Amino acid sequence: AEELLETFKPAPLLDGYDLYQHGMTYWADIMQDDCYLIAADGWKQGAQPREIVQVKNKENKLVWPEKHDFKRGKRRFKSDLVPAAILIDRYFTAERDRIAKLQAELADIDQQLDEKREEQSGEEGLLNEVIEGKGDKQKITAKAVKARLKEIGKDPDYADEREALLEYAALLDKKDKIKASLKTEEDGLEAKLDAKYPKLTEDEVKTLVVDDKWLTHLAACLRSELDRVSQNLTGRIRQLAERYQTPLPKLEDELTALSKRVEGHLRQTHLPGFTGEWEVKTLGELFDFSGGYSASRDQLSTEGHCYLHYGDIHGATKIFVDTAADYSTIPKLDLPLSEFSPKSLLRDGDVVFVDASEDDEGTSKHVVVVNKGNLPFISGLHTIVAKSKTDEINHEYRRYCFQTKAIRDQFRFYAVGTKVSGISKTNIPRLTMPVPPLGEQASIAAVLTNMDSELEALEQRLIKTRDIKQAMMQELLTGKTRLVPTEVTNG
Repeated sequence: AEELLETFKPAPLLDGYDLYQHGMTYWADIMQDDCYLIAADGWKQGAQPREIVQVKNKENKLVWPEKHDFKRGKRRFKSDLVPAAILIDRYFTAERDRIAKLQAELADIDQQLDEKREEQSGEEGLLNEVIEGKGDKQKITAKAVKARLKEIGKDPDYADEREALLEYAALLDKKDKIKASLKTEEDGLEAKLDAKYPKLTEDEVKTLVVDDKWLTHLAACLRSELDRVSQNLTGRIRQLAERYQTPLPKLEDELTALSKRVEGHLRQTHLPGFTGEWEVKTLGELFDFSGGYSASRDQLSTEGHCYLHYGDIHGATKIFVDTAADYSTIPKLDLPLSEFSPKSLLRDGDVVFVDASEDDEGTSKHVVVVNKGNLPFISGLHTIVAKSKTDEINHEYRRYCFQTKAIRDQFRFYAVGTKVSGISKTNIPRLTMPVPPLGEQASIAAVLTNMDSELEALEQRLIKTRDIKQAMMQELLTGKTRLVPTEVTNG
């Protein structure tokens, strides 16, 4: 393992520990058992097949407990150290290729038969008279085709049907011949496998196990890592090409112009009774930013301190989380408070942003913390906590001010990543937003909160109306409730 890590240390695009993990997984799954078998029985004896014995299942029926490598009559055998596929790939490639060719031909015949049956299965279909079964269990047997051909004879009225039946019969006959050839080849290969295992020398077994089994698998793991890195690089290059197709200075100019237009519009749009300019500030002037405490979903439960996971921010339907109202549904982390940095403990009015999203739209997802009781509330994995530096932003106003298009556009501009996008604690303080006076903030928040309440009430009415409709349909469409006849006039 140490040699593996050292070997790939100079390769900057490959993480040696990823390959190390592949090796450890393969050791636990396969190689460990192989080594025990070799230590106990030796290379040659360890490669010999063992017989598989049928066992009774829960229904007390005899079943085969595992897949076999080959059969000897009705008996089945399996080699744990040298699976038949490895032996075939080294010694019986011609037989393997002939079987694969016959299997491909058989699959092609089956496809042709299925297509003909589907095309001619309707009421007017030429094969309708010989189809047995219904739905997915429909089939056409050679016996049924033969009987129908005998029934219609050479009657000219059935010429098209006779032609379709003869074509289908020819395909069935071809399928039977291919199946017979396939069985002969498979039986022959199984006989050769049965004869080959006892003749394997110790050196042959070592080559089969070390080169063809172990190293081949590890080489495939390395190729998969190379493919993964290559795909990531390709995606990143494509993203960079799209992102920087327009020169950066031009993008910054466009962003500045857009921000100024939005800010100008916001300054001109005031609630009645409010006038004056709104000051534009960076988020870095308004908030201190820090990360959360990393804990996986597996560590969370219903016991301990409240914990805000970034996945719950992505899935939230509200723009705030209330430790009092939502306490029972907030996941908990059962660790002592001494484990957590004070910066990750959430206070009333804190804003928590995600730093990872599967798309650019999700990079600005956030919630505002309502924690009037100052309960221990931990900000979690992949979160950025914004704590106030000043009192310039009203707590209720925070629920809405980060949802503007101007803010979302800035989040997307600074987002980085390929498969996962996110904004960093370094970039988020650079974002700007207009800040109205506190009194105007409170009024704006009140207006928007009232609108939220009205929308929620409408949604509840809609749900209730749908429930009433569903109940009415149940009554009317089952005949439990009958309508009074009314006179119907034709227009």
